[in-house]
Amino acid sequence: MMPLSMLKNLNPSNLEEAKKLLATANLPLAGWLDHLENTLVTLDGNKVTGTISAEIYNQKALLRSLVISEAYRGQGLGILLTKSLLRELKEKDIKDVFLLTTTARDFFTRLGFKEITWDDLPDIPSAELNGACPKTATAMHQQLLKP
Repeated sequence: MMPLSMLKNLNPSNLEEAKKLLATANLPLAGWLDHLENTLVTLDGNKVTGTISAEIYNQKALLRSLVISEAYRGQGLGILLTKSLLRELKEKDIKDVFLLTTTARDFFTRLGFKEITWDDLPDIPSAELNGACPKTATAMHQQLLKP
């Protein structure tokens, strides 16, 4: 079993490695580069082992691009990244977090997300919501702060 990774904010030195990790998971890069300030990575030394991002629009956020390197799966890194990002979003007074997933509905349900319809998604200028993610993806929501 590999050691758990350290949690960090994405920086220029690990940008290319994070992009490769997203590509290996077939996750869309469209719009991702526009939200790097809200991206976390886990590292084993200098190696990127996982990443997650959020697009922030006023008091709403779109969680996206959660991926863990295959060799590091099953160690809780997805939970660590997701809970850490949700905590950061709550500290930024984000009230609602949305996401789209094609493979991790059960994972996000365990973390408090509820399935919603695509019609319930916010009207935000996200590439992810506007064609980068397939319409077959499951839409989900979690309320972080009461209105």
